[in-house]
Amino acid sequence: MKNLNKSKFTLLFLEGNIYSSIMLGALLKNNIIPTQVVYIKNTNIIIPNYLSEIELANSFLNNFDLSMKFCLNSLSRIKNYINYYEFTTNSINSIEFIEFIKRNIKGAILFTGGGILSKELLSIDDVKFIHIHPGIIPDIRGSDGILWSFLLRKKLGYSVFYMNSGIDTGCRIHTKEFSNLLFLEPLKSLSRNDQYRYLLKYYCSLLRALTFLEVVKTNRDLYYLECFEPDSGTGNQYFGMHQILKDKVLEKMISK
Repeated sequence: MKNLNKSKFTLLFLEGNIYSSIMLGALLKNNIIPTQVVYIKNTNIIIPNYLSEIELANSFLNNFDLSMKFCLNSLSRIKNYINYYEFTTNSINSIEFIEFIKRNIKGAILFTGGGILSKELLSIDDVKFIHIHPGIIPDIRGSDGILWSFLLRKKLGYSVFYMNSGIDTGCRIHTKEFSNLLFLEPLKSLSRNDQYRYLLKYYCSLLRALTFLEVVKTNRDLYYLECFEPDSGTGNQYFGMHQILKDKVLEKMISK
């Protein structure tokens, strides 16, 4: 592989996690790779079969010159060009994993899912965890950010920030809003529950990756980024949207 640009950060790649795959696929398609990947294996999970979902997932991804096949194979393409680790754990907050990070990882770490990070993990010296939240913080924090963003702002907003122990209260690095909700036509024939699942699993993962790309394209070392620290207590935290309201929001989003 030629002309790869290394961005100085570590990607936490969760086994069987679509968001991890789409993130790495989007980076690789733009000739960007992290300096390190930690592949987290979990003995408690069963890897789902994505074959039945590939066509619908590609209806989003193909518009950005991506495919699920490319994304799912992205890790195997770059292993020989990076520092690659595998770690098996039932919890990302386990003492063993925390000690592994302390011994092996310095700098910025991109978090792509796996539960709520503990204070012990977030307070490791010389490490900053980066998260991409589906909502402009501090205004829209918490669960179902993609739905609350559309309901309150008529746009889908994303925030890249350094994490702390609060709920989406970290130091904000970058934001992006998508006002044109493109490529949602294939979801119209699905049930509301499936619309919600595909929206979060594939569409939201893609928009997170597109937002993060704007950061890595202009910065080589993600540990030293300028960021904005919102005043304590500002903004709003939202919770999982009630099914009745969720159905109405999905209907408006997908028919837009």
